[in-house]
Amino acid sequence: MLKVAHIKETFLPLSETFIYSYLVNMKGVESHVVAERTENEDLFPFDRKHVLAEQGPLLVGYSRLLHKVTRSPKTHFALLPRSPFAEQAVGRINADIVHAHGGYAGYRYVRLSARPGTPYVTTFYGRDIGAGSRHPYWKKAYQVLFSAGDLFLVEGPSMLEKLVKAGCPGGKVRLQRIGIDLEKFPPKMYGDRKPVEHALVLMCGRMVEKKGMEFGIRAFAEVNRRFPAAEMMVIGDGPLFGSLKRLVSSLDLDGSIRFTGPLSYAQYAVLSREADIFLQPSVTASDGDSEGGAPTTLLEMQALGMPVVSTRHDDIPQIVSEGKSGFLVGERDVEALAERMMFLLANPGIWSEMGMEGRKLVEKNHDIRVLAARLERVYADLSGLGGSI
Repeated sequence: MLKVAHIKETFLPLSETFIYSYLVNMKGVESHVVAERTENEDLFPFDRKHVLAEQGPLLVGYSRLLHKVTRSPKTHFALLPRSPFAEQAVGRINADIVHAHGGYAGYRYVRLSARPGTPYVTTFYGRDIGAGSRHPYWKKAYQVLFSAGDLFLVEGPSMLEKLVKAGCPGGKVRLQRIGIDLEKFPPKMYGDRKPVEHALVLMCGRMVEKKGMEFGIRAFAEVNRRFPAAEMMVIGDGPLFGSLKRLVSSLDLDGSIRFTGPLSYAQYAVLSREADIFLQPSVTASDGDSEGGAPTTLLEMQALGMPVVSTRHDDIPQIVSEGKSGFLVGERDVEALAERMMFLLANPGIWSEMGMEGRKLVEKNHDIRVLAARLERVYADLSGLGGSI
């Protein structure tokens, strides 16, 4: 059985459940995680972990010192980044494939690409090819990575285009969609339900500029004038939490919008079922940060059979069937976001049909079991084993 070393600096933030889904659904390879540190271990249990923070102080100190001294004091650019711990761990595993998760990690551990006969794979996810790729440091670093790496995975054509524009050879890039565990998001029914005027709109995600939550709240303020009993639930946390709360108060919406704060993945999966409409107003941030691909939450809510309202941003149009499973508008267009939400609230009879379209789309293109098997075949092809796994 092929052994794959998955490189992840922190295993695992709450917002990166999609990585865990791949790890636990790949049954044809032996996956190992090599990480600097861990968090949320109770939510993401995984036996085959190799963690720097759990090693002796000598190795931890040496690894951190080496990481510091290999950088230029002027530019902080490391021409030869080193991670002795990761190099030792991958050697102990005797890995057949090394798979770095995130462009930043891909470069930081690029020395692992020099292991003879061990293909080096990097998956890009969003900020790493958005705002990050504009920085002079990462412009240089990515040229090293693109030359040394064997394969680069992205979730959609928009991200693929960005990667090639940043200098990655097109022949090294392959699409690998985000996968959803459909059993965790069974479709909800719109039969016996509360009156439409009490409908619940959901926003969910890390509270950063690219999520566009400010525009979602402002749009809901317009909705609330016509449907005063409608409510909004906002799940998540982040640096903009305080400013978003203040915005809600300034719009006199404290009684209509509730913030849950951060939730575990299991709590989110349960609580999101209360909602009737999902709102994802993603934008390109002022520093160039963007979704890169598309938010996983859009797939999960469509798997539930929920109509969605979102923006024509990055790969979102690739995962929402416009006019069928949801509505898409321009970025930062508060009026259009409000109009589409009000249209849904005024026409609850179409929710079930739109929900079924979304469910079918996710079942067809984003079933984690199908995609995990596909990634295993990618590994096999890279290793030269072809169809032998």
